[in-house]
Amino acid sequence: MNFLNIPGRPLGEAGFEAIALAGKTGFICRQTWNLFFAKGTFRWRHKQLHSLIKNGYLKPHANQEVKNIYVLGQRGKDLLKSKNLGFVMPPMLHTVTHDRVLMQSLFRLASRGFVANWNTEAELKKENFGDWGIRVKNNKIKYPDATAEISVAGKVRLVAFEYEKERKSFSRYRDILFSYAQQSTYSMILYICETEAIKMALVKTMAKIRSTNLESRIGFVDADSWKSNPESAPISLRGGVIKLIDICKVDHNKFAV
Repeated sequence: MNFLNIPGRPLGEAGFEAIALAGKTGFICRQTWNLFFAKGTFRWRHKQLHSLIKNGYLKPHANQEVKNIYVLGQRGKDLLKSKNLGFVMPPMLHTVTHDRVLMQSLFRLASRGFVANWNTEAELKKENFGDWGIRVKNNKIKYPDATAEISVAGKVRLVAFEYEKERKSFSRYRDILFSYAQQSTYSMILYICETEAIKMALVKTMAKIRSTNLESRIGFVDADSWKSNPESAPISLRGGVIKLIDICKVDHNKFAV
């Protein structure tokens, strides 16, 4: 693996995928780098990441209060443009932990062939995928935290992912769930719940809406199980419990980013 700025030498597949991932999410952290891209000893893993920064592919986040968070440098942006790949702006600092959970789980699922064509909320907003959003209060468009395609029983199905790190108000949940009930873009809306209380708040809200169309498509998964092993995490649906590893047709030829 070579990240050095030497004429005629390639960037390296892992380095390019790390840059492309930063383009999708607006950032990459050291933890994500070590999990998916780094090889060898701790010293060598550090050197690999430092080479990407030194050569302008990545750079530290502009806010000096955060550490180990990196965004695209100019050379990284130029590289993605040359490959006809887009990139989004860095997220607000208070959303980094939230976004990192989705980034790491979906990248893992994509790299193992369980999902394809996954998009972050930032990408959906940038591309203005109107049909993929839902209308909420004041007619604003809300996009899922992420989307991805899965292949089930020979059909490609679009899934919306909502990571609930903190509990929202019942009125907020009502607006969101009611809007999901009015559209059929997503075959499944998967709520990744940090606590049981969040799940129960969603269940109670859904019961008040009384939409068969909504209830048949909503899934719940425990956040700790999802973060540990998303393909094997139990997903609770109205008809029972499933796991992606059991229902998805795996495509090992998919590009993770």
